[in-house]
Amino acid sequence: MRSARAGSLESGDCLVTIEPSAPGTGVELVLESSVMYCYGIKIREVVEDALRSAACDVHVSVIDRGAMDFVIRARIETALSRARSGGDPR
Repeated sequence: MRSARAGSLESGDCLVTIEPSAPGTGVELVLESSVMYCYGIKIREVVEDALRSAACDVHVSVIDRGAMDFVIRARIETALSRARSGGDPR
């Protein structure tokens, strides 16, 4: 697995960065959102649900700019796919 990214910092989108972490650490999540005060709990639930398929030790950073649930999920799935395939990390 390698580092990978998906998304952007545009309004209505999010930037997801996935990096391998030390064995045994599981999934480490850092979440930043411009709408955290209103939707932070829901965003965290969506991110954690999308990461259940990771089944590896990764550090995940999500910088949200008001993305809808399906956008967050798609960005995470894309970043995971890129990290696993060794494809373009951008």
